[in-house]
Amino acid sequence: MEAESRNLLLLCGFNRRFDPTIRSVFDRVQNEDVGQVQVVKVTSRDSPMPSTDFLKISGEYFHDCGIHDVDIICWIMGEVPHTVFCLAHAFHSHIAEMDDVDTVGVIMKFPSGAIGQIDQSREAVYGYDHRIEVFGSGGMLTSDNQNTLASTHFHSEGSSKPPIKFSFPQRHSQAFDLEMNHFIDVMYNKEVSKVSKQDGLRSSYVIDAIEKSFKTGQPVNL
Repeated sequence: MEAESRNLLLLCGFNRRFDPTIRSVFDRVQNEDVGQVQVVKVTSRDSPMPSTDFLKISGEYFHDCGIHDVDIICWIMGEVPHTVFCLAHAFHSHIAEMDDVDTVGVIMKFPSGAIGQIDQSREAVYGYDHRIEVFGSGGMLTSDNQNTLASTHFHSEGSSKPPIKFSFPQRHSQAFDLEMNHFIDVMYNKEVSKVSKQDGLRSSYVIDAIEKSFKTGQPVNL
């Protein structure tokens, strides 16, 4: 409403939509390369653990982190879930003291029958862990973690790879650049915005239901 009243451009910061690999998954789903989508899974584990000062102003876990994965699943599906269920826990005492959580599991059911699954954590000690899997009647698509180097060491005791990228600025650096370029192009009327106000409202609506499910311990119908 504020942007509309001032006649300002509004672009919700769902940067993962601009990641080339994730975008390719979306495009291939639209091309029906996996047939009828039956399951969409997202794993999203942050690195490093955010500071206590940030956690206090983050808006709590669901709206800070969960909303991005909700957006990705709804974007890929082209649907809004009709039922959500959430379980969550705080393994870190300083997060529990904030009445917040650090580990989340979500199940969503869509009108098409497809099931969405989200697995999230505030901290993965091995790096930024973000993966997507789309399973359908005709196959599967994945967006996997990126290693710091695309090399593998094979030796007498097995094999090893360089670590995955440390945090989201490294993992999604290209996505941030593409998002900013898109924003500038929209400002100059070269492109139509790929992320609408309705997209942001939709994801907030679903996240509110997920948070309600966690607090009540019951499935929530939207």
